[in-house]
Amino acid sequence: MAEDTIINIHQGDKAWSNDQLRDAVSSYNLVLKSAKEFAAGELRDISRDCDEEDTIPAKTLDKAWEIGLANASVPEVYDGIGMERSAVTSVLVCEELAYGCATLATAILAPSTFINPIIDFGTDDQKKKYLPSYAHKELLINLGSLK
Repeated sequence: MAEDTIINIHQGDKAWSNDQLRDAVSSYNLVLKSAKEFAAGELRDISRDCDEEDTIPAKTLDKAWEIGLANASVPEVYDGIGMERSAVTSVLVCEELAYGCATLATAILAPSTFINPIIDFGTDDQKKKYLPSYAHKELLINLGSLK
């Protein structure tokens, strides 16, 4: 393909140049590599203990935030990483984390069920109020479930 060719992708009417697409793929690959390394190096070692003790260590969640796995989708304008979001990317990140432990992967990614609707549908005031706090881990989101 020529360098100036525009590639239409399935995110609304958005069209990306080859350079933009290459940059996005590079960013995705970096996030996926981080998720895979985190899963192999951190989650697999503690997954059985976490299941048996029914606990999720705060330090594990903290590290997921530090490396940007829990807050990657917050746009840069709101102090986030600004990774372009898509269902495919979310599934791939979840799959990489689940290699280490599906329960811990869910704990790491669950807060995005709160923040993604604000990114997509929130008012400017809501975005200004919640997204920077979430990106800096000042806004904590707790989700509960029953067995």
